[in-house]
Amino acid sequence: EEQLLPPAEETTASPTRVDPGERLPKQAKQAFSPPFAVIDLVAENSPAKEAGLEVGDQIISWTRKDGNIIEFKNRTVTDCFTLVGQDTAQSEGRQVQVRILRETEVLDLILVPKKWEGRGLLGC
Repeated sequence: EEQLLPPAEETTASPTRVDPGERLPKQAKQAFSPPFAVIDLVAENSPAKEAGLEVGDQIISWTRKDGNIIEFKNRTVTDCFTLVGQDTAQSEGRQVQVRILRETEVLDLILVPKKWEGRGLLGC
């Protein structure tokens, strides 16, 4: 049986109250919804590379094409991949906001899922 990702720990910080680019102390990472994925590959010339994703980035949230934010706490990893996969397919050619944690920095990146020379619509 697949386990749910744990809920974020209670602290004074939250993803909705942190400005993109704000540097956080390492202990503040626990304030966020746990990442559902850690980027382990970013293909050259891919939409992910164009958006600025880097190996090691942790995806905290994904803003759907309808503007709703997908956070990953209390969801299975399979559910997270399913939701993001469905939204990616429906968002081809449209901007999607992805909130990541890169070491101690929170960043909001704009990703445009699209066909490119590699597999899929993202390249990561």
